[in-house]
Amino acid sequence: MTSSPNLDQMTPDQLRALAAQLLSKVDTMGQESRRDKTVIEQLSHEIAILKRHKFAKRSEQISPAPGEKKTHRAYVWAYSTTPFSALKSVVYEFTPSRAGEHARNFLGIWNGKLVCDDFAGYKAGFEQGITEIGCMAHARRKFFDLHVANKSQLAEQALHSIGGLYEVERQAKDMRDEDRWRLRQEIAVPIAGG
Repeated sequence: MTSSPNLDQMTPDQLRALAAQLLSKVDTMGQESRRDKTVIEQLSHEIAILKRHKFAKRSEQISPAPGEKKTHRAYVWAYSTTPFSALKSVVYEFTPSRAGEHARNFLGIWNGKLVCDDFAGYKAGFEQGITEIGCMAHARRKFFDLHVANKSQLAEQALHSIGGLYEVERQAKDMRDEDRWRLRQEIAVPIAGG
């Protein structure tokens, strides 16, 4: 599979150009984009990370084909394996809305562990056997906002603990599976209060 651009590092103009290019290819072909079944089957056996990326206000308006004046709002979903997966894969899907049905349609009958934010559109998948793993970055942001607003000592303690967990993950990044597991058991579990 060819390497994919990192959407988090692209400017709104670059995202808009990428979306227009991809939608143009789909329209030109005159058919639905098809997913590579092999990749989907391999993804179904891995822990997937699902992030939804929404274009910033202005870049939500994209033209589906060169020369066409009418613009459409589009959202891009990024599905990827974990950094520790043997299969290194990212799949991008453009959809006309951010409705949860798009995630459900993509994931199909897959029922592994899903790291995601608290987007309500994922909830139906959790009822069908997908295991929800909350995104630590989203949880951290809630504690950060609470601490900034109220100087909450509980939020400050949570931020300190999350920082400790992030440090464990930095140390574990290049370790073998067994060593990473051991490090997490010895250091991360006590930090998390488990």
